[in-house]
Amino acid sequence: MRTHYCGLIDESLIGQTVTLCGWVNKIRLQAHVAFVDLRDHEGLAQVVIERENAAAFAVTNEIGNEAKVAVGYRSLAELLAWAERYTRTEAGYRYESGSFTADLEVDADGLVTTYSDLWRRA
Repeated sequence: MRTHYCGLIDESLIGQTVTLCGWVNKIRLQAHVAFVDLRDHEGLAQVVIERENAAAFAVTNEIGNEAKVAVGYRSLAELLAWAERYTRTEAGYRYESGSFTADLEVDADGLVTTYSDLWRRA
């Protein structure tokens, strides 16, 4: 699951997919952004969560210090390539990759609520 350690994050990782695992050292909530200091045995990394990401921002109100969490970051280029496989439907999104198709239902915050088709080949 983990790809990198918190204390070893630097500019060389810009544009790459990174997954960190650790403990919440401190949370600072502001009007439009939350700062989560994530800690592991190599050091600290600051995770910035904008309010526009409603689901992730809401989690910051539910977790406390010393909570164990995993955080994933994907590069914008990777997200855009990934997003091209999705088309908007009335209930959510349709994912298409080669011969595989899956329908995903999402709630008002954009969280996937039903995704059973992901486990079934078309």
